[in-house]
Amino acid sequence: MRDRDAGGALDLKTKELIFALLDVLVGQNLGARAPAANAIRLDPTLEELAEGLVQC
Repeated sequence: MRDRDAGGALDLKTKELIFALLDVLVGQNLGARAPAANAIRLDPTLEELAEGLVQC
């Protein structure tokens, strides 16, 4: 995946959060582990996590 600096429209943190939340939404909790771990490594704020979870 490309980060915003490399020409992507969204930053990697946002992309990883989207993938993790979509996996959880469809019941693929195991599938959510890798993107969730990647998102956490990219240091999301509490507000970003909360907003993502509220959208589900």
